[in-house]
Amino acid sequence: MPSVISSLFQDASIDRRVYTDPALFDLEQKQIFAKVWHYVGHESQLAAPGQYISLDVMNQPVLIIQGQDGINRAFFNRCPHRGAQLTRQSCGQAEQLVCSYHAWTFDTCGALRGIPMSSGYEATPVQDHAEQWGLTAVPRLENYAGFLFVNLDRQAPALEQWLGVNAGNLLNMVERSPSGLIEPFGGIFRMTQRNNWKIYLENLHDGAHALPTHQSSVLPARQTSTLTQDPWSKLQADIVSANGQSPRKMAALSVNCFEQGHSEMFGFRESRPDTAQQQEYEAQLRQFHGAEKAEDVLRTDRHIALFYPNLSVTPNWMQLRVITPISVNQTRVDTHSFRLVGASDAVNRRIISFANAVNSPTSLIRADDLENFERIESGLRVRERRWISAHRELLKEEQPVGPSHAMSERYVRNQFHAWRNYMEQAE
Repeated sequence: MPSVISSLFQDASIDRRVYTDPALFDLEQKQIFAKVWHYVGHESQLAAPGQYISLDVMNQPVLIIQGQDGINRAFFNRCPHRGAQLTRQSCGQAEQLVCSYHAWTFDTCGALRGIPMSSGYEATPVQDHAEQWGLTAVPRLENYAGFLFVNLDRQAPALEQWLGVNAGNLLNMVERSPSGLIEPFGGIFRMTQRNNWKIYLENLHDGAHALPTHQSSVLPARQTSTLTQDPWSKLQADIVSANGQSPRKMAALSVNCFEQGHSEMFGFRESRPDTAQQQEYEAQLRQFHGAEKAEDVLRTDRHIALFYPNLSVTPNWMQLRVITPISVNQTRVDTHSFRLVGASDAVNRRIISFANAVNSPTSLIRADDLENFERIESGLRVRERRWISAHRELLKEEQPVGPSHAMSERYVRNQFHAWRNYMEQAE
């Protein structure tokens, strides 16, 4: 298999089968997604004993809960008796976990505490080794700057090692708070898209697509920005119309490619408006951090930071997106927004306005991109054309990692170097 994998990505030519072959998709699940870290929630969601988060990670039901001892733990959301899920709620709080099937009961640290009619278990493993019948722990749970991640591979590198230098973009989100605290708010935008997961990732830093793809939304947005008297309508219109950057301006936007397929693209939207609310917020930040540190935090402007293969963040707009492959031609993208605790309602409303304009299911920007993704899926069915191209500025590149810009396809090649490294580890 390693020799086959190597033949699918050659310099900057990519075999169409990496997007269309179900067998390769299954191997990606085993070789990539089973070995990387998965964002599962924020520590603010587990602020008290018994508070929990429930979700699926690689089709495995997982429960993250704060125990009565104040420690956060991750378990598989499955009763060890007959296999029923303990909760189907996405979040909540419980003094104990009781299975709805036969009422086996567990404490918030995962230990088995009660079995109805236990007299029927004499001289069985359930009675003789009751300590082995608690909840099964997920192999790894780690916390970086309040962001919680799990890993299904016990041998995987530590979370901070996987995040690499890109971790600074997560930290920047926390540092933007005038209290040092952030928390999820506004719910989750959840979209299932008809495209392979790699097609979505390849679009994240693509400055070349913005002007031709988003004409249908840029032109009306510019008109709305000029005519509206409502500041919030103008904000959303300006967010959308920013996609109309010229190729020359896009070429001036830095993109940094990092190890493991990670990358970051600098921002091109106004995120520090000249308003009384913004000035008040920046004064709060200076008071909290000191003037030099506050300016450094605010000056950090990233459009998107990608943690290959399953997470992206937009720090200055407090957005986090989780990318989950469902099948070879279906991908789910969940978008989370974070509140700056201590900032004014007006400052936090800007975060929700950005989410609505860019990441919601009704976003005009999303509609433009989804049209392209589905066209790519359809076009890649053509068997007579094996290769697709990611050659732009290949001759300027000595290695996949390094500085680039938004009109280059270096970041795509960097992703595929990481893809090949993961996939070639197959036995």
